Amino acid sequence: MLALQLGGCGFIVVRTARHIYSEYTKEETAVDAALARYQDAVLRQEPDKVAAMVESAAELSMDAGTPIVGREDIRAFFASQIKPAQFELKPNATTVTDDKASQRGTYRRKTVGSSGEPELLEGSFEAHWARKPGGSWLLLRMHMSTGTGKKNP
Repeated sequence: MLALQLGGCGFIVVRTARHIYSEYTKEETAVDAALARYQDAVLRQEPDKVAAMVESAAELSMDAGTPIVGREDIRAFFASQIKPAQFELKPNATTVTDDKASQRGTYRRKTVGSSGEPELLEGSFEAHWARKPGGSWLLLRMHMSTGTGKKNP
């Protein structure tokens, strides 16, 4: 009987610990979810949706290239791009402090150009977010580094 009671007690401890952990990490989870929505909008080639997810003066950059600055220029950039066959953003670390968040992770983008030749870009990314009133997160800045350059898969 004592073993059954202690077993039930262990279940309660584990359940409580999970609840506490999920409460402690809920802001990081919300930022990761915003990144997933951004990834989905890019993959589906929805430039208006991408633009709605960025701050009005947001910056997107790759390697040492000139950044794309501002919601409208970001929308126009994504409207002019070839739809990716694959686009993945995997956060390795998400940190939230008050109404600011930062993420680091890896990305992979595969496109097929007009010549039919596939092109693969992969590397790391760093993203910075700001929480708006109401709790939604908008992208302030994202920088992608290829590290290994372009590849033909």
